[in-house]
Amino acid sequence: MAYQYANPYAGIPMAQAVQAWPYQAQMQQYQQPVNGLVKVSGIEGARAYQLPPNSVMPLFDADRDVVYRKVVDGNGMATVTAYSYSEIKNEPQGGSTPVVTREEFDELCARVAALTEAKG
Repeated sequence: MAYQYANPYAGIPMAQAVQAWPYQAQMQQYQQPVNGLVKVSGIEGARAYQLPPNSVMPLFDADRDVVYRKVVDGNGMATVTAYSYSEIKNEPQGGSTPVVTREEFDELCARVAALTEAKG
């Protein structure tokens, strides 16, 4: 005995049938990097950001000076670590050559000139 099944999509153009399918796979939306940086909203945004297995990515907080390091292992398990960052000013470090201002140099020249005149 042959069973006959009714096709609910018979006679419907393929484009409409695909739209009518109730279990369509949802596409993952990845944020596009801005200037090569991916910005997220807090640590929850970093945790929600999708990465493929065996990958590492820095994610920058959009509101604070925080960068998150998201690591996904081969099993797809993710770990997020937060780091704060701040600007590093170009200040002389200890052991570098001291800098003399123009005023200090002019004062030293005047003292040398005065000593030279007094001696000679």
